[in-house]
Amino acid sequence: MNKNTAFNKIKALIKSRSEYELSGTVTPSWGSFVICAFEPSLDRGIGYCVQIRKGRGAFGSNQVLLRHFDGELVNHENEFFFYLSDYETSIAKPFFKKSPSDEGDNPIYTINEREPEAGYLVDTVENMQCMYKEIKPVEIVREKGFFYHPNLPDWRESTPTDVINKWFQEHCLDRHVVMMDGDADKMFVDSWFEGDLDDCSPWNPTPPDEDAILLAIYDTEDGPCAWFGVPIPF
Repeated sequence: MNKNTAFNKIKALIKSRSEYELSGTVTPSWGSFVICAFEPSLDRGIGYCVQIRKGRGAFGSNQVLLRHFDGELVNHENEFFFYLSDYETSIAKPFFKKSPSDEGDNPIYTINEREPEAGYLVDTVENMQCMYKEIKPVEIVREKGFFYHPNLPDWRESTPTDVINKWFQEHCLDRHVVMMDGDADKMFVDSWFEGDLDDCSPWNPTPPDEDAILLAIYDTEDGPCAWFGVPIPF
């Protein structure tokens, strides 16, 4: 059985359900396999739920993040879902590149690489605003070109990425990285890597957004690197 045949078989099975069995839901449970009532396409019609953002979708609907056959994470809004039965799930699962067990421990999900959130059921923005801790720009005083925002944690190379992502999420910031190599004057970059310089002050990292907050400029194996935080609007 190929994927298209499996999809059509599942749709036929659901169509044959009784009126009682056809009762759907707008809040699938975590890891449950569902079929979208209003999404006819094969690749985006069936998925398993990894996160629900309450009231953030169109017309006040939930944003339901489903993982689909190809492994892509897609946000569904103003949508209605039918749970797949155990038998229907057994038909669909072999065609999925990922399974709920692959999601990891408390992962952080984004929509179009923005709006990072952790957890399965995420509260409305209105109820979450008080959780965010505002980070403000400070006077930038660089020592040999390097800088560290006083509110940035003292992370080490061994700090897990999910810890860093969680901090940016809590402060409602998108993290952007700018490398000196590719952003600064080429002659200056060449002199740096030749070992002629130990002060990167002539390099002024290009902010990714007019509201971006400079959080750090530090050295790496690939040369100086700048971190910016771009506020995520509510």
